[in-house]
This record gives sequence, structure tokens and C-alpha cells, in this order.
Amino acid sequence: MLKMFKNGPLRTKYIIGDNTELQEKVIKMLQVDFQTQWIGANQIRRDQLLYIYNIVKIIYDSPLRTILTSQSNDHLIKEVVPMYLAWHAIKNIFEIDREKERDRLKTIDKRVR
Repeated sequence: MLKMFKNGPLRTKYIIGDNTELQEKVIKMLQVDFQTQWIGANQIRRDQLLYIYNIVKIIYDSPLRTILTSQSNDHLIKEVVPMYLAWHAIKNIFEIDREKERDRLKTIDKRVR
């Protein structure tokens, strides 16, 4: 320990070769960190993740919470939640299209006046 202290913090060597539990946890942490960096790499991915989070939060805050958290109901997680996400995505697309059409009609109305 004295030698490690004299060498300083940048030259300190910790032996974790025999600690397989710590090694596995560090490897898992690095894999998860890589995935989160990939997801949060650009604004579009962050927006998509936030969108999915908000939709799943709606389901979780509803009375379906007990069904969603139980492990016995795979049908809800595998089929209902993706369909619900797709329905909200289509609803948002229609909303965006309506807004574009409203803006187009406003510009035409301004030109006419």
C-alpha cells in the first residue's frame, strides 16, 4: 500500500482479476453505458425515446398498471403496447398534417386580403 501511495493515484493498480462478480458487473455496466450513449447520440433518438416513455407512462398511470407489472401477461406487453404506440404515432402524424394545412390556408388567406 505504501508503494501504491508513493506512486500516486495515476499509477495505482488494483487487482480485480480474481473478483469475477465485480468483473461481470463492470462489463454489464459498460454494455449498458454504450447502449445509452448510442440512444442519446442525437436529438431525434432522444425525442423518440421520450415519446415512447411518455406513452408507456400513460399506460402505467392507468388502471392497467397491475396487469402491466405482472409477469403472467405477455400478450399486453408484446401486442397491445406496440399497437398503442403505433396508434399514438399515427395520431401525431395526423396532427402535424392538420397543422401544416392550417398554416397553408392562413398564408393563402393573407395573400387574398
